[in-house]
Amino acid sequence: MLIPKSAITLIIDQLPAAMLGPYGNTIMETTHFNRLGSRSLLFDFSISDGQTIDDAYHGMWNRTDGGSSESVIRELRMKGIETILITDEKELVSRAKGDLTFDQVIYIEPPAADDANTELAGTQLAHFFAEVATWLSTEFQPGQFCWIHSRGLAGAWDAPYEMRCQFAGEDDPPPPRFVEPPRSELVEAADPDQLLGWQQAAFAQVMLIDECLGVLLDEIESMEGSQPLLAMGSIRGCGLGEHGLVGVESHLYSELIHLPLFICFPESENRADFPVGRSGALIPNHRFVDLIVDWLNENPARLEATMELLDRVVPDRNREFVILRNPTFEMVQTHAWKLIRRIADRSIQLFAKPDDRWDINDVSDRCPMVVEKLSAFLDQQLLEDSTRQSLNGIALEDDLAIRRD
Repeated sequence: MLIPKSAITLIIDQLPAAMLGPYGNTIMETTHFNRLGSRSLLFDFSISDGQTIDDAYHGMWNRTDGGSSESVIRELRMKGIETILITDEKELVSRAKGDLTFDQVIYIEPPAADDANTELAGTQLAHFFAEVATWLSTEFQPGQFCWIHSRGLAGAWDAPYEMRCQFAGEDDPPPPRFVEPPRSELVEAADPDQLLGWQQAAFAQVMLIDECLGVLLDEIESMEGSQPLLAMGSIRGCGLGEHGLVGVESHLYSELIHLPLFICFPESENRADFPVGRSGALIPNHRFVDLIVDWLNENPARLEATMELLDRVVPDRNREFVILRNPTFEMVQTHAWKLIRRIADRSIQLFAKPDDRWDINDVSDRCPMVVEKLSAFLDQQLLEDSTRQSLNGIALEDDLAIRRD
């Protein structure tokens, strides 16, 4: 008997790519992200669609074609694929019960968090992932599509205090014990000890997330019969003071918009057809949903075309770009450059890519021609309302696609 294909999407909110081992982090050990990365197609340049839950999920759960918007969740349901959302984020529940209408919406209420825990099992994240693992072991069936959304770093920072202490040196002050995620836009330089404390707490949370991911991977790998495709990513990042921002989402720096994205195909499938490795494609974050829909619809031709677009170790540098806009800033990024422009006064910052991975060195005053061309290109694309897609049919000028240092 032919077993229908299944898929699981795991979204961990406010998880920047830079905090994970597969993306170059060496400060902490992320064993299970490394484990997932070794089995996945990993995207080096997945860029956020929006910095609010509503904006991000509008891009993920809807296809826009010719000005009209169609729900991919509704599309899957019409194909007879049961759709389930499991989340600990109340804001997402109302959206999923609205025009999108999953077959099932399961809300897991987080337990109270008054202090950094002494035990990993007492944390909000461990509680959520334990409930999800139980559901997967008892309820998940072939042919289903399960979307799991964890608050991640948007929830309480209640990892065991000893995890924070791992990142404190002998001469450092004791790590702080707060659990409410910090949010601050610093007018002046922050106290270095305060910044260190925020970083220690965030690193502890990522280690906790890594442990929780291990529980989920164990459960998926133990499934009998056809294993599901697993897509793992985030919808927005989190600043830790790199640009004077801590947990603030108003800007478009890399720590806020450069996101992890892993696509792990089932072990039982022909691995020659479904690659493991790294893709250099520069893509808006929502593009992976197209791959999942094609997979579940068992449409080989469309799946092959989607894979060809996404699985490129050597990207087509003349064609790829991503544009983002929020109420305060707008941005265009290519493989060679990233330009951020403040809407109110049109002030500009320019960063050379991929060398300046963290958007540290503003070179706008040294590259006026690039600023002029990218600004004009951004104006043109915004005028054409192209803010949510990488327009692969439009070629960039060489100066914008390839740096000539």
